[in-house]
Amino acid sequence: MKATALLAGFCTVLTTFCAAAQESTPVKTGTNLLVNSDFSAPLVRSAEREPGWDSAIWIFGKENREKFSKEATKLAKAAIADTKEGKVLELKRPAEIETLMGTESPKFTLSSTQIAALGDENGGTYLLSFDMRYETIGKNKAAHYVLVAFTDASDQHRGRGRETGKMFIRTLKPTKDWQNILFKIPVPAKTRDIRIAFRGDGTGLLQIKNPKLRKNAQ
Repeated sequence: MKATALLAGFCTVLTTFCAAAQESTPVKTGTNLLVNSDFSAPLVRSAEREPGWDSAIWIFGKENREKFSKEATKLAKAAIADTKEGKVLELKRPAEIETLMGTESPKFTLSSTQIAALGDENGGTYLLSFDMRYETIGKNKAAHYVLVAFTDASDQHRGRGRETGKMFIRTLKPTKDWQNILFKIPVPAKTRDIRIAFRGDGTGLLQIKNPKLRKNAQ
């Protein structure tokens, strides 16, 4: 099962809470710091190794991983999908996950992550916006989140530095129609990279379009 170490970290935080080097260049206020926001390019294999959105799976519990991971990982993955509104990032966890895992299906997690370089390490307020909708599938508990982690320049590789502050976590409320979401994110000083992950637990269908990360006007 492919799952990044940081995804496991996200999972741990949520349980308790509820590779190329980069160069920094100044970023103008209003510039979108995320790449492939129109999803015209395919997903990348690892957000830590190249710019873009990736796909990762995690299953809570060693016993669950040993029992279900071989089959469960064949059933779901993040993907870029064509819709009548254009291309979207899609986290689809079908009903077969619930059939396979039974009451343990809420412990199945699918995410897509991108790591963005801020261009300076001054911190401040950044704006994360995107359009989203999601569909409930199955009978067991399911949830969707956006998670943002902050790392410094202590490692030359993207997203591998020391954490500069507490992770920003928000639950995404169910909506069948497209809804625009905006979060103001307080970024700690000395942050070089921001790691943004969209995550779905259990079964369900989450679609994202037009993601943007911008420095707030002062």
